[in-house]
Amino acid sequence: MGALLLLILAEVLAFYGTTLVRDGINSLNPEIQTRYTVGVYAAIFFGLVLIQGTMRFISRYLMGFSSRKIEYLVRNDFFDRVMRQEPAFFVEQNVGDLISRAINDLNAVREMLGRTLMFFSTSVLRIPVALLMLLWINWRLTLICLIPFSWMPFLLKRLSTRVHQYFERIQEYFALMSGRVREAFTGIRVLKAYTRERDELEHFGAMNAEFVTLNRRLIRFESLIFPLIMFLPGISMILLLWIGGTAVARGSITFGEFTQFQIVLMMLIFPISSLGFTWSGLQRGATSMGRLKAIMDRQPRITDPPNLRLPEPEIRGEIRFQHLTFRYRSDLPPVLKDVSLHIPAGMTVAITGPTGSGKSTLVSLIPRLYEAEPGMVLVDGRDVREYSLKHLRGAIGFVEQRPFLFSESIGENLRFGNDRADEEALREAARVAHLLPEIEEFPEGFDTELGERGLTISGGQRLRTSLARALVRRPKILILDDAFAAVDTATEEAILNDLRDYLREMTVILISHRVSTLREADRIVVLIEGQIAEEGTHEELLAAGGYYAELCEKQRLQEELAAL
Repeated sequence: MGALLLLILAEVLAFYGTTLVRDGINSLNPEIQTRYTVGVYAAIFFGLVLIQGTMRFISRYLMGFSSRKIEYLVRNDFFDRVMRQEPAFFVEQNVGDLISRAINDLNAVREMLGRTLMFFSTSVLRIPVALLMLLWINWRLTLICLIPFSWMPFLLKRLSTRVHQYFERIQEYFALMSGRVREAFTGIRVLKAYTRERDELEHFGAMNAEFVTLNRRLIRFESLIFPLIMFLPGISMILLLWIGGTAVARGSITFGEFTQFQIVLMMLIFPISSLGFTWSGLQRGATSMGRLKAIMDRQPRITDPPNLRLPEPEIRGEIRFQHLTFRYRSDLPPVLKDVSLHIPAGMTVAITGPTGSGKSTLVSLIPRLYEAEPGMVLVDGRDVREYSLKHLRGAIGFVEQRPFLFSESIGENLRFGNDRADEEALREAARVAHLLPEIEEFPEGFDTELGERGLTISGGQRLRTSLARALVRRPKILILDDAFAAVDTATEEAILNDLRDYLREMTVILISHRVSTLREADRIVVLIEGQIAEEGTHEELLAAGGYYAELCEKQRLQEELAAL
């Protein structure tokens, strides 16, 4: 508001200055002391210009500051909205496109709210006042000089549509490029292992060339906007010199009025000629705001219950699946079919089965990473939908087969689930995960910085770091999704032995294909094609002679062959 008020005052002073010029020129008379009179007018005019410049400076500063503040708030809101989306959103949405929206589109919106809005405000304030002043000076001359401007609305409408189309295409293609770069950098080891660097470079070069071509089309088109818009005011100036000069010669208007008319017309030309830039900036900003709004208006499909009862009860760890049937989309076949399973608090349950049988999907429904139908997944006898996401997920530790580590120190990664954990808690969790001796060998210990996604340590170390991170949290429910796939059998057995004492008060779900991991569980569940095919202890399933017995026999033969 302050910036707009200063801009209005600056425009008032600018128009008042034209009257000083008119009166100063009309005061030129050889019969009186013109030097003193002209000097007074010049001094007043200089003071007005100085005040006007100061006001414009402060106004531009305030608008620039406000646009940066709005950019800051919108970026935070955008990031918050994306963070609250369910995991399925990131499967449907290209990550490169999200990055493009968070950077490129936000910059375009900030540009619109800053410099573009400033020019637009100047145009809105100046054009009507300038028109009224021109009509007041000489209405006939005004109507003649404004004839070329009548084509301006039609021209701007056609140009703005094309700018919008070009810019939207550029933003979409930039999102594709961002996604390609992200994949290339993330999968750099695979690229180098298959010596595909040259192929990737050629592919990216082709995309980059297309991106340059799209930008050149926009630049070529925008470069026409300013000359086309300036052409019309140029005709107006020609008409002014021709008809207005004739009027001065006839004595219809004074030379001072002619000069004032010319200055005001030039003041009108600037906002109108800047309409090309302003309109282009508004179209860019509107396009980008639409892309941002499409994400920010999307409501998360997995949210806290609307009638949440506080305080929430402490979670003990009992889990129950009741006739659970789940599919990722309505047009896809079910991944899980009529699964019923009860896991008492404190029990260790192992789940195995062929690849694609729904094991990971089943455990992902407990922390509501995906949403099951009401009444199908319960924790402590309550539907998981009745818990807040923070409370439910805060009681669960999740270790995946492909763990993700942040580009922070080992200690910071371990504290990710519990930022209040002290060094003793970190050491205890690392000891149970059989990671402590290796951490102590690092020069900086727990302060050792990990590379991008933890690639500076081995796969087994990353997995054990992820396990230790979950243990630091001291969860009531611990889910280990094939968490020992990257460690050898001896290390796995040692970790499991240490975990037994550590996990006494936890409900543990182990997903594995290794019999060495499965056999120590209180109960083993075999999933085949989304259904429970077998359930029991190690001895019971061996006696049943089904899938689990065959799995044990295969792994026994493999161990015997490896020993030869």
